[in-house]
Amino acid sequence: MTLRQRRVIVLFFGLVGETVKTLLIVSESDQICEMLNTLLTGHFRLLRNNAQTRPDFILIAAQEDFSCFFAAKEYYQNEFPEVPMLFLWIEDTCLRIVSCSNLRYMNGITIPKSPDSLLGYLNDSLMPDAGDLQKLPEIQTDIRSHYTQKDTGAIKVEYDNFASIFQFVEQLAARSGQSVQTLLLSLLPAGGRAHNYDLLRDARALLNEAILRTLRKNDVMTGCSDSQFLVLLMDADDDGGHLAANRIYNTFLGLYEGDAYQLHYDIKPIGK
Repeated sequence: MTLRQRRVIVLFFGLVGETVKTLLIVSESDQICEMLNTLLTGHFRLLRNNAQTRPDFILIAAQEDFSCFFAAKEYYQNEFPEVPMLFLWIEDTCLRIVSCSNLRYMNGITIPKSPDSLLGYLNDSLMPDAGDLQKLPEIQTDIRSHYTQKDTGAIKVEYDNFASIFQFVEQLAARSGQSVQTLLLSLLPAGGRAHNYDLLRDARALLNEAILRTLRKNDVMTGCSDSQFLVLLMDADDDGGHLAANRIYNTFLGLYEGDAYQLHYDIKPIGK
C-alpha cells in the first residue's frame, strides 16, 4: 500500500480568537483513526481523504510499526515542506510523542491517554506562549536558517507571500532605479493537444527543479497556476533577464524527456 493509498484524516480545530488551524493526521490503522476520533471529538471538525490540503501541522500516528513513521515523514516533507510534524506512538495506557527535530531522543514525551492531555499538547505545539519572547539575534539566526540550507537556487515562496515581496520590490525599484525583471514561465500542451494533468504534473515538477537549479539565491519564485511559475529576477536588465530565461529553458529541456508540453516565457521589467 502506497502512502497515497493510506487512510488519511484531516482535522480542523479553532481556538478562541484565532483563525482555524488545520491538523493532518496520518495513519494506516482504522483502529487508531477511531481511537483518535473518540479522544478528540468535540474539539475537531473531521474531514476525510483530503491530503492535498496544506495543513498547519502534521501528526503521524502508529501503534507497532515505527518504520511507517520514517516513510510517512519523508513523503509529507516533500508534499508539504516546512510544515511541522510530530509522531504519535499509541500505547495501552499512554501516548508517546516524538518531534521530527529530535529523533535521536526516541523516548520522546509521554502524556496520559486522554482528550484533555492530547488536546492540551497540540494546542501548546500549535499556539506557542505569547509571553515567550525571542531576542533579535535569535530571530535573525532562525530566518537565515531558512535560506542558507542550500548554496544555490531561487527563494521559493507561497503566492500570497510573493505578492507582498513583489509590492516591496516594485516600490524599492521605483525609488532606487534598481533593475528587476518579472518572468512568467508557462507549460503549454504541444501541438494544440488537451491538457493531461498527470503529464503536466511531471513536467511542472521538472520545471520547478530547473528554476531552483538555475537561478540565484536573491531571485524569488512562486507557482501561480497548475502550469505556470512567476519569478522576480533581481538586479537584471533586459539582456540579463533573457539570459536567465534561456538558462531555465535549456535546463528544463535537459531534464524533461517527454514531448507532451512545451515551455514558453514572457518577461517584462517590474512595474510595466
